[in-house]
Amino acid sequence: MKIKPSLLPWPAIWQVADLMTKAQEKYPEPKWQTMSSSEHIDAACRHLMRHMSGEIIDGEYQLPHTVHAACRALMAVAQQMAEDGKMNLNYMDVYGPTYDGQEKL
Repeated sequence: MKIKPSLLPWPAIWQVADLMTKAQEKYPEPKWQTMSSSEHIDAACRHLMRHMSGEIIDGEYQLPHTVHAACRALMAVAQQMAEDGKMNLNYMDVYGPTYDGQEKL
């Protein structure tokens, strides 16, 4: 079965990319790649807790906490794939990797 990128919420993905672009100015080296998947999940939960407590916008980047949470969730997925030997975080292959038997694009 071929994957269907058209099913993704592209405006939300765009906001995550915007956040990562802004964060790259502060952290030129991708620090997130050195953190464990559980650290990313904890960070995502903290952002969701702030959102649920009524703090919708993060003060540092002026983006919703839900965007930060989505970003950290994606980082956790990538880190978990790296921990499982399914992905090399030093080389982001747009056309891969395969994971759980899914075929490449």
